[in-house]
Amino acid sequence: MTQSTPPPSLGAKLRRKVTLRKAFTGYMVVALAASVALSFATLFALSRALQTIYDDSYNDTYTYLYDPANQALVPAKTINISLDEESFLPVCIPVSDGGQDATPISDIRSMDGPVTIYGANSHFFSDGENSATDSTGSSVELFPWDPEETRSAMKSYYQHDWEQFVAALKADPDGLAARGYTAALGAMPETAAQAQQLFQEKFGPLAAPFDYFPTSMYTGADIDLRNHLEKGAYVLVVLWFALCFAAAANLFYRRRLAKPVALLEGAADSIAQQDLDFSVAYGRHDEMGKLTESFETMRQSLERSQRQLWQTAEDRKRLNTAFAHDLRTPLVVLQGRLEILAQRADSGTLQPEELVSTCATLLAQVQRLESYVETMSTLQRLDDRPVNRASVSIAALMSELQAMGDELAKEGPARVTVIASPRCPLLASDEGRRRAVASIDLPLVLEVAENLVTNGLRHANGQVTVEVEVTADGPLLKLRVEDDGPGFSAEALAHGREPFFSEGEGPGHFGAGLSIADMLCQKHDGCLALTNRPEGGARATATFATA
Repeated sequence: MTQSTPPPSLGAKLRRKVTLRKAFTGYMVVALAASVALSFATLFALSRALQTIYDDSYNDTYTYLYDPANQALVPAKTINISLDEESFLPVCIPVSDGGQDATPISDIRSMDGPVTIYGANSHFFSDGENSATDSTGSSVELFPWDPEETRSAMKSYYQHDWEQFVAALKADPDGLAARGYTAALGAMPETAAQAQQLFQEKFGPLAAPFDYFPTSMYTGADIDLRNHLEKGAYVLVVLWFALCFAAAANLFYRRRLAKPVALLEGAADSIAQQDLDFSVAYGRHDEMGKLTESFETMRQSLERSQRQLWQTAEDRKRLNTAFAHDLRTPLVVLQGRLEILAQRADSGTLQPEELVSTCATLLAQVQRLESYVETMSTLQRLDDRPVNRASVSIAALMSELQAMGDELAKEGPARVTVIASPRCPLLASDEGRRRAVASIDLPLVLEVAENLVTNGLRHANGQVTVEVEVTADGPLLKLRVEDDGPGFSAEALAHGREPFFSEGEGPGHFGAGLSIADMLCQKHDGCLALTNRPEGGARATATFATA
C-alpha cells in the first residue's frame, strides 16, 4: 500500500513564490533588527557595568564637608532646620558612623584624571511671596597641580560658598530661609567668618549650610577598565552587525541558493560529459526556479537534438545498408547478362534476337538503378528539408486531402474517402471544421498523406479511408489511413518503415513510401504507427505536432 504525499500548505506555496529579491530583503531586515537588538542589549549591559564601576568607585553615598584645616573632604549628613517643617533648610554636620573615611584633597589630586568637586549652596524655598534667590551649585576642577595650588584653590572655593550664603540671607532677611537660619543660629550673620562661628557654636565643628560631593573618584584601574569597556562597545556593535549580516547571508545562501546552484553545477557537468539522461527540477517559482526551468528546457532541447542526430545517423546507416543491399541485385543481373553476351559473341553463336532481348534486359536494369539513385537522393534530401508552419483550417485540409485522393484513385478500382473523426466533437459540423485551425506545414502533411494513400490503394480491394482528428493534448493532428485489403504482414509491421523494405509488390516499387512518410512525421515532431484493423485491412496513423 503506497502512502500519498500530503499537499503543500498555503504557507509553503507562498514561500515557493517569494522572489529572491524579496527573500534577500527579508533576510537583511531580520539581520538588521537582530543586530540593532543585540547592539542595544550590549550597550545596556555595558552601561550597567560602567554604572557599577561608578557606584563602586564613588567614595561615599553621603555628602561631604570641606575641612580647610586638614585639606580633606569629611563625610557628613544633613539635618533640616525649617521653621514650618515643610521647607528644606539644610545644615550639614560631620558623621563618623557612615563607614567612610575623610578623603584628603591631595589624594584626589593625585588620581589619573581630573576631578570636579561641586559645592551645593543652601536651598532657599519660596515663603509664598518670594521665589528662591539661589539654588545653584558652583564647582572647582582639581587638576594635577602642586599641593599648595590645590589647597589655595579649595580654600578660595570654600570661602566663596560662605560669602554666597551670607549674601543670600541679607538679600531677603524677612524670607522663610533667612528667618529659619537666624532663629537656629540666634543672630543674623554679618560676615562669612561670623556665619562660620555661629554654625560651629550651634552645631559643632565643620558645620555648614552647604555640602560638597566629588563627581569622580575612579582609580587608575577603574579608568582603564572604563576605557576598555567604551572601546569594546564600539567593537561589539560593529561585530554584531557583521555577524548578523554574515549569518543572514549564509542562511539565505543555504536555503535559497545552495540547492539550485548544486543542481545546475551537476547538470552542467553531465552535459559536459554528453550525458543528457537526467532532469533538473527545483520546486520554487523564484528567479532560481525560472533559471532551472530554462536549464531543463535547454536540456530537453539538447536531448531532442541529440536523439534526432542519432536517429538521422541511424537512418542514414540503414539507408546506406538497404541501398547497398538492393543495388546488388541489378548489378548481378547486369554482370551476368554481360558475361553471357561476351561468351556468345566470342563463340559466334550470338543471335540478333538474343542480342535485342539482352539489351532490353540491360536497359531495364539501368533504369532500375536510376530509380534507386533518385529514391536515395530523395531520402537524403529529407534531412535538410525545413518545416514551415502556417495556420490551416481543418476544412481546407480535408478538401486538399480529398482532391489528392481522387487524383490518385482515378486509374484504379478503389476509391478514397476523407472523413472527420467521430471521436472529435469539434469536427462534427461544417462550421466546426472551418473554425478548427492547426499550425502545420501543409505541403509536408499532404506528402505524408500521399505516400500513405498510395500504399493503401496498392493493397485495397475497393476503399481507402482518411480519417482526420485534432486533439487538445499536445496539441496534435492525426491522419488515419485505412484500407480494406489483407493488412500488413508481421514482417511489414516490424520493418515497414525501414528504407527500401519491400515484399515484392512490383518492379517499380522500392518500399520507400512508408519510410519517407515516417521521416517527414518525425521532422514535424510526430510519428508514424502501423497496425491492422480488427475487422481486417491495414491502418497507418500519422501524427503531427501543431504547437
